[in-house]
Amino acid sequence: MPGPRNLLGLGNLSTPGGVRAETTEGDSMRRFLTSLLLVALAAAALATAALAKEMSVSLATGPPTMDAGEPWNAKLLVHGVPEMLAQATPGMTFRNNDSGQTKSFDAKATGRRAPDGQLIYRVRVVLPEGLWEWGLTDSVTERLYEGGVVRVGEPPLEAAPPASSDPTPVPAAADD
Repeated sequence: MPGPRNLLGLGNLSTPGGVRAETTEGDSMRRFLTSLLLVALAAAALATAALAKEMSVSLATGPPTMDAGEPWNAKLLVHGVPEMLAQATPGMTFRNNDSGQTKSFDAKATGRRAPDGQLIYRVRVVLPEGLWEWGLTDSVTERLYEGGVVRVGEPPLEAAPPASSDPTPVPAAADD
């Protein structure tokens, strides 16, 4: 084995194998970037929630009994801050439960307000026969406000249950 003087010409000594010593280099930057990412995600979530609270769309009255192909002039009420109301183009979206077909209808401003200050919009809806789920949209927050279900046209007739082939026994008359 060479003595201490002879080690100068050998270059760097190799590191021993196994577990390396823990280093804190880069940890502070990693923590900072992780914190920054979490703050950005929280801010985005809060901004979306704040926008949703600043605007709402509702239906003045529920859907009537509708016939296929017959128009329904629905009245939508829109409430929100003036900046959002200036951009509002509400509407209704329908999805057929059987076929999955979707239909959307844009509402038009009437220029009138409800007694509580909400803007009044009208939307003309014409649907084919079927069972339709509906919702309201506001176009500003891209939110879909859940509505309900409406049947358009006559409900399908259910088939009568098949007649039984076994006759029902008639109780015998009692002899006194």
